[in-house]
Amino acid sequence: MVGDAVAGFNPVYGQGMTGALLHPSCPAGCLRKGADPRAPAQAYFAHVKVVVDAAWEVSTLADLAQPHVTGPYPLGYVLARRMADRTARASVTDPWCTNGSSTW
Repeated sequence: MVGDAVAGFNPVYGQGMTGALLHPSCPAGCLRKGADPRAPAQAYFAHVKVVVDAAWEVSTLADLAQPHVTGPYPLGYVLARRMADRTARASVTDPWCTNGSSTW
């Protein structure tokens, strides 16, 4: 199972294609670690959970920023929100962020 068969994402955040591309890397990771391909897929689902949880965290943090949402807010939310806001502002005004220049 990959893509929407594993988890459905809100299309507003554009995570569906990324998830669908990352999910197939999970069985490869399991097999590299020595998982038996004939065994039940618990190892695969443990790997794919990391991908799904990361995507859900990004979208829920964005949802919590809506003015009508009152929480509950997870530990570290304020810091994560500040970093996201600063990154968004810098991507508009900072040439290094915009161009991805590796020169410091």
